[in-house]
Amino acid sequence: MTTFGVELEIIPAAGQEAGFKPRVVRELQELGLSAIDASYSGRMYSLWQVKYDGSVHVRRNNRTYHGCEVVSPVLTMGDESMAQVRQVCGAIERAGGTVNIHCGLHCHVGIQDRNTDQVRNVVRAYGSYREQIDSVLPRSRRDGGRACRWAQPLWRDFT
Repeated sequence: MTTFGVELEIIPAAGQEAGFKPRVVRELQELGLSAIDASYSGRMYSLWQVKYDGSVHVRRNNRTYHGCEVVSPVLTMGDESMAQVRQVCGAIERAGGTVNIHCGLHCHVGIQDRNTDQVRNVVRAYGSYREQIDSVLPRSRRDGGRACRWAQPLWRDFT
């Protein structure tokens, strides 16, 4: 059984800035999901968390508005979980959420059911296809781009 989790970084669309984070939480709760307005360091991975994220922002009318990060609970790979992620994306849109160059998507995949050789093969495959995998990101979010201090390469050269 493969587990995974997603982190969706979002900003409020123009005109949606006021009350944005609580509105996202309400939209998730209206789907029947367990969701909370969490602190940045919140670690309750049994429910959906909406966290402040200082790196996610937009500047409008000489003012900076910060977005947030929607963090999933630990999910089990399958159609039901994927449908839930799609529902959450719809709820974010209904709450007035959008993305810009400062936003990102992170996906964590559990390896608890993998042996050492399987994990080693994943790392090797990434090394072999790193350029193709990284090419889905804008240049500002890869290769140590100044706009993103987190999206750094795992290594410079793969041999």
